[in-house]
Amino acid sequence: MSKTYMYVSSWNEFVGTPGIGLLEYNPENGDMTKIADLEETLTCNCTALDKKRNILYITNEIKENPDYVKGGGGLIYAYKIDPATGYLTQISRVPACCPCPAYISLDPTGRYLVCANHSSFFAVTKAVQKEDGTWGMEVVYDDATVDLFELNEDGTIGALVDVSKHTGRKEAFILHSHPHSAIWDPSGRFFACCDKGDDHIYMYRIDYAAKKLVKMCEPYHDAENSCPRYCVFHPAKPFFFANHERAINVSAFRYDEGGHLTHINTVNSIPEGFPLPEIKGFLPGQKPGQQGMAISADGKYIYNVINGNGADAVSVFQVDQETGAIAQIQFLRVEGKWARGCALSPDGRFLIVSCLTRTAPCCPSGSRTMEPWRPQASGPAFPAAPTSLSTRRTEHLRKKRDRQIRSRFLHQCIIRYNSSTGTCFKHENIPLYRHDPPTFPRSTPCAFFRRPLCN
Repeated sequence: MSKTYMYVSSWNEFVGTPGIGLLEYNPENGDMTKIADLEETLTCNCTALDKKRNILYITNEIKENPDYVKGGGGLIYAYKIDPATGYLTQISRVPACCPCPAYISLDPTGRYLVCANHSSFFAVTKAVQKEDGTWGMEVVYDDATVDLFELNEDGTIGALVDVSKHTGRKEAFILHSHPHSAIWDPSGRFFACCDKGDDHIYMYRIDYAAKKLVKMCEPYHDAENSCPRYCVFHPAKPFFFANHERAINVSAFRYDEGGHLTHINTVNSIPEGFPLPEIKGFLPGQKPGQQGMAISADGKYIYNVINGNGADAVSVFQVDQETGAIAQIQFLRVEGKWARGCALSPDGRFLIVSCLTRTAPCCPSGSRTMEPWRPQASGPAFPAAPTSLSTRRTEHLRKKRDRQIRSRFLHQCIIRYNSSTGTCFKHENIPLYRHDPPTFPRSTPCAFFRRPLCN
């Protein structure tokens, strides 16, 4: 019987250790078995899988390239997959030429790799001389870009052939651009890029003759300070959906051949009456945010991950197949801390959610199913989050050290869902023990690899 392997990228900006988790996934019952921790020097973020060439592409989301004394941005790696064992062999490593590469994807031809670089939040003040000879100051940020890399015939990463710079808006809350996704439409003609810094959604295509990125139209200006983060396309109809990091809702759009978006509706991801805690984060008054996003293969259901301070959950939406409008049908608690990424299993029977941190097992045996939150239920809806999970950036260095000396474990939550109704229930919790300090899952979807890949 062939094996299915799962790769979980691990991100250690605040807690934990870096690396790639290799797991064996049982498609019959959803069980996951930890095999190994790979590439433990990398702060892994997004993964992209080339099934034809058996290659896994991974971003190293860092601000400072180890090849430089300071700066240099993040890195992109390519690994050859051993189909028999799932283990990886590095075949390529290139600089992203920008800090914090947040998302990578392959174009449908397999000839190019697209990278959305989130960049950093930090600014530099420079003394500049004006044309009249007087002096003043200028505040500048690291570049925030969308990059286009060529791929060689063997799948190794070739030249960086084009860069599109996002500049941000002075009137925006965050001030600087932060491209955060690069999702291809089902036809493969163009891809969407959500910029959570300037509140715009961009549509790009590749000019294959010129090897250039081309903006198809004026970017869609989303709600002010909503921070669009991830997006998904309907697999068969001209519908497009985006979530937001600061506005806790999901928006539905219709798109045309030119990439223009027309808003259909926006629905809150957290039910009315749910006690919404405030997070002690780097943004004043920050509330729980939205993270990973997935759509079912038939386009009927959207799964949206919510995180932060006890509000860790999956919000499920049903898509009207005639109008594209969405309606929430379920709000399901995730028994982990700081839920980040999600992925549907290859057969669509399971939803897998990764959590950034975990302090204690709520249900280590997996014997208890998860119930949707109901306003009339008695008692607290969620346990209070430990104060040590604060992500205030001014306290980052001290708290990171404190966290790393504690005994913790990686926590994967696997959820079974009913494909006819789109609703979910808890299937299994799995603690994945390793040396102290342990690895924690990253916000990006898991990459699945089934052997054999093709006939």
